Amino acid sequence: MTLKPSPLVYVGIVLIVLFAINRVLKAPDEAGALLILDRSLTGVCVLVAVAIVVSQVWFHLIPIADFMAGTASVLSPFPFGFIDVANTPLPVP
Repeated sequence: MTLKPSPLVYVGIVLIVLFAINRVLKAPDEAGALLILDRSLTGVCVLVAVAIVVSQVWFHLIPIADFMAGTASVLSPFPFGFIDVANTPLPVP
């Protein structure tokens, strides 16, 4: 099982950056522009931190023992990460 970042997290980062650039271009002074950039940096950091925490917790809560029985299904933390499952047979000695 592999945990991968969701493309929606990247889209969120791009939207925050584009919104910040748009607001900075309209800022009346340098102090206002720096405040917008600081807030957008905080927004990106919070988005990434929440995505990492939620997807890691969700990934670690997957019952591995159920995979041995062949009855498990994986729910992915969709907005934050994707779980890729690859099943390969074990070689018989």
